Amino acid sequence: DSTLRPLTLYAETCAKAEEVVLSRNRSDFTTVSLRNGTVFGLSPRMRFDLVVNKMALDAYELGCISVVGNGAQWRPLIHVEDVARAFLLTLNAPDRSIAGQVFNIGRENCQISEIAYQVWLASETAPAISYVGVGEDRRNYRVSFAKAEKGLAFRAHRSIGCAVSDVQKALRD
Repeated sequence: DSTLRPLTLYAETCAKAEEVVLSRNRSDFTTVSLRNGTVFGLSPRMRFDLVVNKMALDAYELGCISVVGNGAQWRPLIHVEDVARAFLLTLNAPDRSIAGQVFNIGRENCQISEIAYQVWLASETAPAISYVGVGEDRRNYRVSFAKAEKGLAFRAHRSIGCAVSDVQKALRD
């Protein structure tokens, strides 16, 4: 229910799209918005530009995890399998309980430095962690997942560690 404050063109586009979709909600046509945290985990169309997956790849291939800035930035996170489950729960929810609603979908909020540590713990080797001061990352946010837990009975299960193990095993294989 918080006011949106998009910082990037991507975020502005998402906010506008959400506004348009939710404005189409009618008694005979239900709309809902799921705001996914930063997704991680193994998938058929792998994304290595997302923080957990990128760190898992770098730990495996380079033996080093790079943290941009001081690592204090916060990110909401969610495993791709949990995202799929959230979509299924939403599709099966009674229209009256989701109509015109917005739900944050995630497992946890973590600082970038904590993500690096969790990737380090789950890695097959002990990669180095380096801090790279490449300017300020203004994206810094934590969100509550309580509304999804209450309204959709959604609770994420898959951890960063599980995802890192899956990704690195797939890279090895």
